[in-house]
Amino acid sequence: MKHCKLSTSSAGRIGALLLILCVPLVSQAQTPVIDDATVNLTTGKITLTGANFSPTGVKPTVAVGGTSETVASFSNTSIVADVPTTLAAGTYLTTVTNSVPEAASADVTVGAVGPQGPAGATGATGPAGPAGAKGATGATGPAGAKGDTGATGATGPAGAKGDTGATGAAGATGAKGATGATGPAGATGPAGAAGAKGATGATGPAGATGPAGAAGATGAKGATGATGSAGPAGPEGPAGPAGPTGPAGPAGPGGGLTLPFDATGTSTTTAVFNITNTLPNHSAIGGNGGMGNPGDQAGNGTAGYGGASAGNYAYTSQGGDGVYGQGGFVTTGGTNGGGINDSGGSGVSGHGGSGAGGISGGLGVRAEGGDGCGVGGDGIDAYGGNGTAPSYGIGGNGIFAQAGASPSGQPAPDAGYFDGEVQVNGNLSKNGGSFKIDHPLYPANKYLYHSFVESPDMMNIYNGNVVTDSSGTAVVTMPAWFEALNTDFRYQLTVIGQFAQAIVAVKMANGSFTIKTSKSGVEVSWQVTGVRQDAWANAHRIPVEVEKAQRDQGHYLHPELFGHAGEPNIPEIHHPRRPTPQQ
Repeated sequence: MKHCKLSTSSAGRIGALLLILCVPLVSQAQTPVIDDATVNLTTGKITLTGANFSPTGVKPTVAVGGTSETVASFSNTSIVADVPTTLAAGTYLTTVTNSVPEAASADVTVGAVGPQGPAGATGATGPAGPAGAKGATGATGPAGAKGDTGATGATGPAGAKGDTGATGAAGATGAKGATGATGPAGATGPAGAAGAKGATGATGPAGATGPAGAAGATGAKGATGATGSAGPAGPEGPAGPAGPTGPAGPAGPGGGLTLPFDATGTSTTTAVFNITNTLPNHSAIGGNGGMGNPGDQAGNGTAGYGGASAGNYAYTSQGGDGVYGQGGFVTTGGTNGGGINDSGGSGVSGHGGSGAGGISGGLGVRAEGGDGCGVGGDGIDAYGGNGTAPSYGIGGNGIFAQAGASPSGQPAPDAGYFDGEVQVNGNLSKNGGSFKIDHPLYPANKYLYHSFVESPDMMNIYNGNVVTDSSGTAVVTMPAWFEALNTDFRYQLTVIGQFAQAIVAVKMANGSFTIKTSKSGVEVSWQVTGVRQDAWANAHRIPVEVEKAQRDQGHYLHPELFGHAGEPNIPEIHHPRRPTPQQ
């Protein structure tokens, strides 16, 4: 290795193996200055140190003995360039040129290579350097293949017999039965008591008139004759019509089912099994799952299994729902306004079991899509109902979710949590927004948040850095789709590393714009914004100011921020929490 020092005095300085004679340098702030040089013929490198080698970041040029050498690396104060390993001993004019007209030169004398000296003693081991920063966490690997379905668990013990059902209502009166056949004549009964005196018989015809005799005296009244014996009884008359049905007797004891109970049936107009509870506010059917064994899950209160599809390629069919629920209708025409404040019942209502003693509560509803040979089933499909009244009807939300409350000092829960990518096919409205990641410096114990950038326009932001050429010009080219997506462009320019002027010389046209600087080789940081003009954006511009709906006026999204703490917010007014249904 040959080593040399560059002297900046007029006398020059001779080293042991290399001599650099300094030639006059122009004293300017941007003119390169060579302070030192090291030549290693074993590696074929020359290392120059000094100042102003690359004040603008542009690669300098190096010539040794009039031959341009390849610059391997550079900074503003150091250059490493290639030299031939066979470079002969002698003096070579070494020149460094940067982006300014003046250059730095120095005479470098390379002496003959002396014999290799003895190996020096091994130096003491230096202290261990500080530990490097922890590398970024690698990307999450792909999900493993789905495991085989576990074996079916043993059947749990039969549940206890339920209470006897309430007494059923009295049945309707049966139809009138047919008149029975006339029974045989009964035996002759004993003689009845003497009947009442019969009516006087009719007067016989008058006899012929005799000759008138002398009037005799009136005789005495004769005694009444004895009553004759009773005649035989006549035949029994036909039976009279049946009398009205008497009141229903008390109901007998309720019947029972032998468990486990399985049955099949056929019905083309309604369900095979129907039950109606005639008392208000209570369920028609209640199911209570069996208690779970240690380490296992308790039984379901109610289980439903949809029927299989037809499975024919000639037409499309669909498997039946495991559970189908249709909420009760609103009763109209009532005495208090025809049910104007009523609402229909829930199709399905689920309430998770309560947890105690540090145990988590149960899920209100759990949904898991089925596996598909082609496409798996959705966990949940939700469709809001239509609002039909022309003057005040508003359609229902597909999903409404409200977070539960946490004790004071505990983190607030989320109304919705999505573990994976989320697609929104429409506008997304929110009170605020941010990203939340594991903190880059303290990923195990901290999060890092950044807020979204908001704008009243549908604005896109693009930026970058560019260096102008020898004429102070740089052309920035955007993607081919840029002008189809955006319009109404705005520009910002900032020069870096030196004082210079920069302007947008030519605005966006044919996918590019032009920057001009007052000097050559100026690095410029640029930013361009544009407003979306694609088909969806043009059809769905976001309004900046909107009047609240009539029913929302006087209410707030966050009433506690406007002196109305304790009042329900607008989402709570639209979706009042219903009481837990009675069983």
